[in-house]
Amino acid sequence: MKAKVALVAVAGLALAGLTACGTGTQSSAPSTDDVKFEGRGPITYVQGKDNSGKIQGLMDMWNEEHPDEKVTMIELSTEPDQQRQSMIQNAETKSDAYCTESVDNVWVGEFAANQWILPLPEDEMNKEEFLEPVCSKEDVMAKAKKAYECTSCGHTQGVWAGQCPECGKWGSMHEVIVDKKASKQNIVVEDKNAKKLKSIALDESERIKSTYSEFDRAVGGGLVRDSVSILTARPGAGKSTLLLQLSKSYADKGLKVIYISGEESESQIKSRADRIMSELSENIWILSTNSMDLAIKEIKNVDADIVFLDSIQTFSLAELDNKQGSPTQTIEVANKAVDIAKDSERKRAVIMIGHMTKKGEMAGLRTLEHLVDTVLVLDGESEEDLRILTSTKNRFGRTGEIGLFSMDEDGLNEITNPSEYFITERSEDIEGSAISVTKEGSRLLEVEIESLVSKSFMPYPQRIGDSLRRDDLNTLISILQERAGLNLYDYNVIIKTTGGIKLSEPSVNLAIMVSIASSLMKHPVSDKSVFIAEVGLTGELKKVPQIKQRLKEIERLGYKKAFVAKNSIDSKDFKDLKIYQLANIRQVIDQVLVKG
Repeated sequence: MKAKVALVAVAGLALAGLTACGTGTQSSAPSTDDVKFEGRGPITYVQGKDNSGKIQGLMDMWNEEHPDEKVTMIELSTEPDQQRQSMIQNAETKSDAYCTESVDNVWVGEFAANQWILPLPEDEMNKEEFLEPVCSKEDVMAKAKKAYECTSCGHTQGVWAGQCPECGKWGSMHEVIVDKKASKQNIVVEDKNAKKLKSIALDESERIKSTYSEFDRAVGGGLVRDSVSILTARPGAGKSTLLLQLSKSYADKGLKVIYISGEESESQIKSRADRIMSELSENIWILSTNSMDLAIKEIKNVDADIVFLDSIQTFSLAELDNKQGSPTQTIEVANKAVDIAKDSERKRAVIMIGHMTKKGEMAGLRTLEHLVDTVLVLDGESEEDLRILTSTKNRFGRTGEIGLFSMDEDGLNEITNPSEYFITERSEDIEGSAISVTKEGSRLLEVEIESLVSKSFMPYPQRIGDSLRRDDLNTLISILQERAGLNLYDYNVIIKTTGGIKLSEPSVNLAIMVSIASSLMKHPVSDKSVFIAEVGLTGELKKVPQIKQRLKEIERLGYKKAFVAKNSIDSKDFKDLKIYQLANIRQVIDQVLVKG
């Protein structure tokens, strides 16, 4: 057993204790009195995976000097739960396969209580052969405190838990040492008095407007000078292209812009700039690096007004040991970006790009969303032209505002006239088409729904709608069958929107159902008619919010008929628009497709 003690001293390991190695099969768990710590011989050392390779190196040194007392290492799983289970199984089966175990601190109490591990007898240990401590226990405790950090998401708390409360992963909480001095925040008491809310004036000069009205609309009227925004989208949606175009827009206004990329080289960025910019500005600086420390240095050297970071997950700080992209690095880099933007002596606007998961959510911790002022989502399929920029969080404006863009070879182009983009101009009416008005943020948009209904020769007819959730489409088809008497059981139903805009508001329900009925009945719908109503499971038409504004908009655009829910509005307010206020879907179909 002395050899085992020597291994501990050489390797510098903090082992919880020893199992009853070499004692043979026992009728009960061993105790300190049952085990005789004597004899020499081979040692079996058990721990988690030795990723560093240092332990094996120390063992090789020992085995070379002590050929009769060789150490064999058994490497367990990297997952803590699996390590623990393997050790418990070895103990419960009274196996002598494990001699010396490296036990996590949080398991020591449990293992000792069950007598799965035993302490070494202090009187038989020669402490003079131990390495001198670098510092005393008192010194360590005076300077540091313990905490528990999740290896999966970086969440830190003062007590251990089997499951991380942030990400829900089991066995991921591990003990770390936290510097007390570093954790203390400097409290600054300002000589400042509270003001009445009514007396505070808004300073619109803090807004930085670009040459892209659609972008300014989405962020609430322009970037705020001391704001931090994060832009996320699926790969290929055009995040980097949008930032590069904004760089030129702000630079042309005399602002200094620095574009810092952790994913592309300077030449790659230059190549894209040559493609989408007619002329390169003198006010744009480019930096390719993964070092946030260097980025901060160059931001100050350039004295930039606008900072773009592409992307936040690719940067790291030298003061942290974590690799780039880890939760700790990402949050701390974001904190540095916030400090840069919020500097009272030099305000800057910062936009960071964030990766998106396969589920369509921003990658990383939710903490990242809380840190920033604005969260922007650029939505759009790579094979389609339409791109919709939506603000899902905005401390300086309305949430849910959208900007419309079209992607082509020259980059992103604004869609300033949605009617031309989302409505097909025809010389005559056509079956399977109906128009509605949807609301995105504060914006009213005309949308054209196209339907194709065809006889199915398969046992199960197809229901396809890229612009609408399949469950919602099936619900509307069921209402048409049961409440309007239309037979769609053995028909394929395919719907889409002109321009590819997604349908999320219930106000378009009526237009979708009318377009399906029109295609089934082979009866065209007038392109001067608009359908605005939610349809319930009973087939009844339901009122939608802000119906008056919607009807005023379509009257301004030249539409002649509008079909809405009963008792929705006073028709006297409209001169050039005839309003049909009907009770249910059957009445609408009779009025539009039967009577004509």
